[in-house]
Amino acid sequence: MRDAFFRLRAAFARSARGGLAGALAVGTAAQSILFQMTGADPAVLVLSAVALALVALCAGFIPAHRASRSGPDEGVEITNSLQRSQVLPPIDLDPHVEMPSSQLS
Repeated sequence: MRDAFFRLRAAFARSARGGLAGALAVGTAAQSILFQMTGADPAVLVLSAVALALVALCAGFIPAHRASRSGPDEGVEITNSLQRSQVLPPIDLDPHVEMPSSQLS
């Protein structure tokens, strides 16, 4: 769990740096069409970063919270019903079953 948190934090930091660099580049390029505003307005950059972070947290938290309230049997049942309706392809859930040699090539 701790390793996953550190990898997530590193990915977030890389994304934030890339996003900030992109926002500054687009802002300076669009500065000629902005009225009484610089292309790198700190208030706009901070507010947009906070808004995007909140949206990302909600987008991850809501499905994770719903999944934590259901049991694994319910998840398997939903997967099976989606496979029956051909929304999902069939998945072999038993890793101990060996595949015939004709299917390996």
